[in-house]
Amino acid sequence: MKYRITFLTMILCLFTLPATAAPAKSGGVYEITVENIDCGGDPTPGYSGGTYEHVFSFCEPGGITKLTAGTYELFSGYFGQDLTPPVKINDLDVTLNKYQGALNLSWSAPGDDLTQHQLLGNTKFYIATTTVLTDAQNIGYWYGRRNAGDCEVIITTANVNYSDGCYNTMLDLFESATYFIRIWTLDQAANWSEVSNGATIQYFWSPAAVTSLNARQGIYGRYVTLNWSAPGDDGWNRQLINGSQYAVQRSTWAEVFFSTDSVDTVRFSTSSVNSGDYQAYNLTSLIPGVTYYVRLWTADEWGNWSDISNSTNAWATITLLAVSLDPHSVDFSNVDTDYSTHTPVGVENTGNVIQTYTIRSGDSVDWTLASSQGEDAFRLRAAFHDDEPLIADYDANDNVLTTSDKTASSTVLTIDGSHVGSGVDPFTDDTRTVWFQISTPLSVSNGNEQTITVIVTAQESP
Repeated sequence: MKYRITFLTMILCLFTLPATAAPAKSGGVYEITVENIDCGGDPTPGYSGGTYEHVFSFCEPGGITKLTAGTYELFSGYFGQDLTPPVKINDLDVTLNKYQGALNLSWSAPGDDLTQHQLLGNTKFYIATTTVLTDAQNIGYWYGRRNAGDCEVIITTANVNYSDGCYNTMLDLFESATYFIRIWTLDQAANWSEVSNGATIQYFWSPAAVTSLNARQGIYGRYVTLNWSAPGDDGWNRQLINGSQYAVQRSTWAEVFFSTDSVDTVRFSTSSVNSGDYQAYNLTSLIPGVTYYVRLWTADEWGNWSDISNSTNAWATITLLAVSLDPHSVDFSNVDTDYSTHTPVGVENTGNVIQTYTIRSGDSVDWTLASSQGEDAFRLRAAFHDDEPLIADYDANDNVLTTSDKTASSTVLTIDGSHVGSGVDPFTDDTRTVWFQISTPLSVSNGNEQTITVIVTAQESP
């Protein structure tokens, strides 16, 4: 058995080495072959039953050594001073834990002496990082970081064998920064390994995956309403700031492949949202009565997307087109021929979709609807307006009713476009006022009472 020594201290007895065991110096370290050790003379303190204990003292821990009479193989540890460093770590690796805001490091342990022997108590790993590329490319920079005051992480370890797996998790990092990482080993005799290979990674911490996404029928037709609790910018921590966004994908097929880049995915921005805040969004323009399956993602201001949310589904609300008039009938009482007057009627959207109104008129028993007055011929015009207009305000073409539907717009069935019969939202108490203006015939064949039916129809706005 060969042991390297630089000095040897006798504690309990003298011994002699045979001539064949003369030290041979190699690189400042002596190697000696222990063949026969003669502890002659009277037994010295520590002798018990042919066993000498603590024969040698060591400069690095190695356990208790024993020399048993007649047996010379029960030495443990290293004799003398340890001058051999651990081998350089060459497999340092880093992976991203984007949901905990961490970097996971892993490497294989070196030996205490290059690749030999176990790393004993008080061995330390030193880990340093930089986010500056020019520093990372300068080996001198790394050796300048090799001390307790200039590295980020110091790990004390013991009883680690060569090639054992080692791990560490780094926290409190800078968002969207590229990290360059190196590691050294310092053994218990203060021997430094060489600086390791470099490990590089871009760090980011995504928002947490939403787990409370809920879908239900919306109050509007063709709607599905979503609600959920907001995640944080980093996992469940920190506020979602300007530049953050959500992505929602909906599909009528439960087994569809869900992706933030799907053609069925809509994205919308958000900001100043705290973790746990109530969030809501309406999916619109859906097929009424059809079930939609929905997933959601969150991205922070750096574009780091969360994992996919829980799955939810609901069927799109059936559309309802409905309109209410107040009053339902108008009595002009006795009027003369060639007479003009007008009266207001309130029109309310009582359906569940945004509506545009159409209006048409019919003939009476004795009178005919026409674009201009004549014998037994009357003209009826209509226009949406908040206040009572003048008779002269009615446009001759855009507001003249016929027996065919005339569709309201910003220029049709309106006085000046400030009050129109299109784009009327339900559930808002938004009653629109339409004025009906009648010009009686220039002459009539009889004086019978006439009833004119006007039909207002609601249609879904585009």
